[in-house]
Amino acid sequence: MQGKETTEENIKTLRRIVALLLALAGLAERAAGRSAAVRLAVLWLLWPAEAIASEHVAKLTGATCPTIWQEGPDEATRLAAVFRALATALAALVAAAPVRAAAPWPRPQNSACVAPCAAPAPRRDSS
Repeated sequence: MQGKETTEENIKTLRRIVALLLALAGLAERAAGRSAAVRLAVLWLLWPAEAIASEHVAKLTGATCPTIWQEGPDEATRLAAVFRALATALAALVAAAPVRAAAPWPRPQNSACVAPCAAPAPRRDSS
């Protein structure tokens, strides 16, 4: 994405990923205060997400995030910090990306889906 224009759809996708990373950070943070069994179950689910997200952000930004394992609640806190850092990096990337309008998809003319799928017209204030 560096040096290339991105479409609005890619920007929206990256924003959704940022939101997901922040949600994962919140989950990890809540797990830090739970029992060891619950914390381990949550960490077991979050470790692959950390690896995938770190690799994805490294490909997009060229930055790497070293993994330094912790023990107990500190590991959950570390994961929360990593997810927040990854979200911050992606948000900065989104903010700096030059955007070009995406080519519109052709809409079917005689389809039953056209009316239900059409977005409502934006409201205009009469003031």
